[in-house]
Amino acid sequence: MSDSDKNQNSPFCMRLSPQEWALLRKHAAGMHLSEYARRRIFGGSKPPRRTRGKAPVKDHAELGQLLSALGRSRMPNNLNQLAKAVNVGELMLSPEQTAALLEACADIREMRRSLMQALGQREP
Repeated sequence: MSDSDKNQNSPFCMRLSPQEWALLRKHAAGMHLSEYARRRIFGGSKPPRRTRGKAPVKDHAELGQLLSALGRSRMPNNLNQLAKAVNVGELMLSPEQTAALLEACADIREMRRSLMQALGQREP
């Protein structure tokens, strides 16, 4: 065996039923499945790797509905139009109200951007 062969991990394949696959993922609890299998087979000699897991979301259906609503929402545009109206003098607000409106616009844009990025989606 050459030195390069000693330093490479070898893949291992195993066939599982859908029920076994689901049970394996449940027991792994967010840990990489290969890491979980190594620990179960060879013992837990190494400390666990810290990962966020593949599915930090508890309710995917609810998240999907939220993303859909946010993607269709005109709220950021509407707030931006209000902010523009304030800036050109078409809508009279106090300086505090203007600042709050501009901050709300920025917050919503950032929440939308962060959520889409966290889920690997591109903004429309």
